[in-house]
Amino acid sequence: SATCNFNKWFGLKADFSGHYDSYNFPTIGKVNLSSHLFLAGGQFTYRGSDRIQPFAHLMAGTVLLRGTTSNIPCPATVPACVNKITVSDTGFAMAAGGGVDLKVAKALAIRLIQADYIYIRNDGENGHAMRLSTGVVVRLGDQ
Repeated sequence: SATCNFNKWFGLKADFSGHYDSYNFPTIGKVNLSSHLFLAGGQFTYRGSDRIQPFAHLMAGTVLLRGTTSNIPCPATVPACVNKITVSDTGFAMAAGGGVDLKVAKALAIRLIQADYIYIRNDGENGHAMRLSTGVVVRLGDQ
């Protein structure tokens, strides 16, 4: 993700993430699933402390969902069959959450935790998930 701060407490944030999983089914073989979130919105940061900086954000955008089956078992009586199928779709996505950064140098912080509630709306169906992350934050500029 990247945030452009307009002042000490508010910035615009863009976030991209990918999530992957796979399952093996005896009837259709292996299914690979992926979702990619493309989100943007506002982030509010409390800078009351030099080192500890909590933040909250609300973002909206789109999700790309994809499922691929491979190695579908073919009956011996069928001379040729399709053994790979890919289905993809897009939908609405939203994330609400926040976290805490620990400043360790002027341009470097450790993201102690970030927790987000993820909402996805696709083809009339609602999806709900939680995302937890941590990492290194590189800070460019004054904020």
